[in-house]
Amino acid sequence: RGICAANNFPGAARLCKLIRCMSGAQVLCNGPGTCVPVAYASLLLRVFRFRRVRIAFTESVARTKRLSLSGKLLYPIADSFMVQWPQLVGQYPRARYVGFVI
Repeated sequence: RGICAANNFPGAARLCKLIRCMSGAQVLCNGPGTCVPVAYASLLLRVFRFRRVRIAFTESVARTKRLSLSGKLLYPIADSFMVQWPQLVGQYPRARYVGFVI
């Protein structure tokens, strides 16, 4: 049984409603794949002008040479994209080196 995009719409709609009701104005993501749907739901709210939510992503310290899948998916939409290794800044110009965040 494959994954059907239509099955994801009800969950995405509930997620957008939840984010819209929250009082925060920023989503902080630190690497796990579970943050990707939340970040994209925040982007939908921004696109449809329901709410201005900033997205900040910090890549895992374990990623020294390449971005994680979460990082690759969130790099185009994140307002702030932080990495913990200086060599990643050369590959991803919008990334900001912040040192070790523990």
